Amino acid sequence: MIEQQLIDYVTKHNAETQAWVDAKEGRWAGFIPTETSWFESNGWTTLKSYKRAMLEESAYYMCADAYSKSYARAMNFKMKTNAELDALIEEYSKTIDADLKEQSEWEEKCVVTFKSILDHTVAHGAGDEKTALRWLVDDSKFYSVQCIESFVYGYGILFTKYGKEVVEQLKTIVTFEEYA
Repeated sequence: MIEQQLIDYVTKHNAETQAWVDAKEGRWAGFIPTETSWFESNGWTTLKSYKRAMLEESAYYMCADAYSKSYARAMNFKMKTNAELDALIEEYSKTIDADLKEQSEWEEKCVVTFKSILDHTVAHGAGDEKTALRWLVDDSKFYSVQCIESFVYGYGILFTKYGKEVVEQLKTIVTFEEYA
């Protein structure tokens, strides 16, 4: 039998989530299932057991994001106290934030480098950015958009706003070849 406190928690949480989704266009979110059989099949019949399971799951996924899934699988989160799990989640969060900052800084450097390559090519005869891009891809073979993305990825800029713009420009420049 599911504890009423758990049902009330899920109902309130889902209502708050729906209100958040409805508050701004383009938002989406997952909802907690409301079938009691789902909770029972997972062994969560009380709010305490559900929250504990979610804390362990949060620690697992934060650890996986910060380090790796294999490292997260090696951790025995069930044996940790709630306070220990909270501390680990905080540690993982700091690691993830540092990694994201480092990645962002790296991408910015890559964009600057790529733009300087284009500027250099323009200055040495290309005349404009489109021609410079055409010259850069001149010796490359492209079979699909994925090949363009791979080319841009090689410069470390694919997942940047500028990299997406370059992909779009290259779609109008390259000629796709047939697979042999």
